[in-house]
Amino acid sequence: MTVSDWIQAGSLFLALVALIFQQRQQLDQQRQQQRQEFEQRNQSLEQQRQQLEQMQRSEKRIETKLKIFFICQKVPRSDEEIIRNYKSMNPTEKVDEIEIRKALYEMLNDGTLRYRTNGTFKARMNKAKEDQNDDDI
Repeated sequence: MTVSDWIQAGSLFLALVALIFQQRQQLDQQRQQQRQEFEQRNQSLEQQRQQLEQMQRSEKRIETKLKIFFICQKVPRSDEEIIRNYKSMNPTEKVDEIEIRKALYEMLNDGTLRYRTNGTFKARMNKAKEDQNDDDI
C-alpha cells in the first residue's frame, strides 16, 4: 500500500466516524424530543383526569344537595336524622358523612335550607329574603 492509499483510507475512516457521531446525535435529539412530547401528553392527560375528578365531585355534591333537599322538604330534620335518612335512601352506596355535612353547610350558605332554633333544618320553599329585597333597591 502506498502513502496515498493510507491517506485515503484514513480520510474515509474519519468520515465514517463523523457520520456515526452525527447519526448518534440525531438519534439522541429524536429520543429527547419524543420524551418531551410524551411528558407533555402525560401532563395533558393528568390535567384532564383532575378536571374529570373535579367535575365528578361537583356532580356528587349536587346530587347530595338534591337528596338532602328532598329529605327536609316536608318535615324539618336534625343533621343526624338527615344522615340516617340519606343512608336509608342509598343502602348499597357508601355514605360519606363529611360530604353530607359540607352539602348542608353550602345549602345553609346559599339559603336553600334554614336552620331552626330547635336544631333542625327545613327546606326553603320560597325565595330567600335577600333575593326578594334586591327588587326593592
